[in-house]
Amino acid sequence: MMEKEIKITRQPGLMGNRISTGFLQKAYEFESDVKIEKNNQKYNAKDLLNLLSAGIRTGDEIKIITEGIDEEDAIHALCAFVNQEGN
Repeated sequence: MMEKEIKITRQPGLMGNRISTGFLQKAYEFESDVKIEKNNQKYNAKDLLNLLSAGIRTGDEIKIITEGIDEEDAIHALCAFVNQEGN
């Protein structure tokens, strides 16, 4: 299992449909389980409604958690996506 804490700098966080969908698609590129933790609550990052219910906005601090065969690749790709500009 790998965990990484990250501060969201991307506008509007993961609240926008296009950005949330992009994150979801990126998560599905990997076999590992992917969760996001915000305020000590974990959310399944491969479920759009679950991801949107986390209400992740710019400035929030979250933890991305990956577990599985490709967890290292998954965590690096998802952390990069979260704060990538222009998507």
